[in-house]
Amino acid sequence: MNATVYVWRPATTRGRTHLHPATMERQSTVTGPQGTLPGTHRFRHLAMGTTFEIFAAIADGRYAEHAAYAAFEELDRIERQLSRYIENSDISRISSLPADQALRVGLDTFQCLELSCDLWVETHGAFDVTVGSLLDCFREHSSPSSETLRSIGERMGMNLVELDPSEHSVRLRRSPIRIDLGGIGKGYAVDRMAAMLCEWSIETALVHAGHSSVVALAPPRRTKGWPIVLKSERGAGGTLVRFDLQNSSVSGSGLRKGKHIVDPRTGRYVEERQAAWCRGPNAAVTDALSTAFMVMSPEEIEKYCVRHPDIAAITVVTQAKDGTQTEQVLRFGDWEGATS
Repeated sequence: MNATVYVWRPATTRGRTHLHPATMERQSTVTGPQGTLPGTHRFRHLAMGTTFEIFAAIADGRYAEHAAYAAFEELDRIERQLSRYIENSDISRISSLPADQALRVGLDTFQCLELSCDLWVETHGAFDVTVGSLLDCFREHSSPSSETLRSIGERMGMNLVELDPSEHSVRLRRSPIRIDLGGIGKGYAVDRMAAMLCEWSIETALVHAGHSSVVALAPPRRTKGWPIVLKSERGAGGTLVRFDLQNSSVSGSGLRKGKHIVDPRTGRYVEERQAAWCRGPNAAVTDALSTAFMVMSPEEIEKYCVRHPDIAAITVVTQAKDGTQTEQVLRFGDWEGATS
């Protein structure tokens, strides 16, 4: 019995990727993979500006529905804390916080900021959630001046954000600092949703966030995992890699409609990278790293994967040769068991 193949393609917005279930049909009151996983139920919910989906392999569809609703309630609760577009969210309050004043935030916000700080250090600034002001600047000005970028850069960097674990509080060393969790928030939410399903004793499931990050729990019966296909729609030419995913995550970032990913270290658009995928232990980490890998050099990515053996990456790099552009696919880390 084969599970549905999920195909990943570079995204149309915000540098994410698209995950497409191959074929679906109605199994009961909801839809599941066509003819492959009887008793698998599919649920959708709109949040964070995208569609989240749950595939739960369990015979009792009514029970699966209640569990999915609990997971979606958890998703909505997290969005109310993490979105900078929701008035009075934790992130919106941080954006209005004067320098040297402590603000207590929710546990989810604090955990996201702690992880973001760790990844900022590990990637040497390639992943930086203090990038909000820079993103706003590029939305308003296609070519901001060097002086403007320098002024924004003075209010960027997680070294300007003090976190107090004992109080779950945030203090800014400079103000204003605009936090944007767009590169980690969806992945974090998917992790929490998967944890909620496990609390409901649903351990054979797949959860994805708007086709950008996916968490696979235990594999369906008589399978090695949830089949995943990473695919390029541009010059790299079709399927890049196939593998089975279980008890882990994969996330992707990509360019399809022009430049829209900014390197926080330089304040400039990404030019040579077309797509990046990361496979790792959880979606919050892979979500963030797929964004970072869009701006890190191949040498930096290689060093990161060597230091973190549980992380693997694939990037598609654009190269100019003899007046024409070609694309090169680069692999990093352990892809044992994966096929092209």
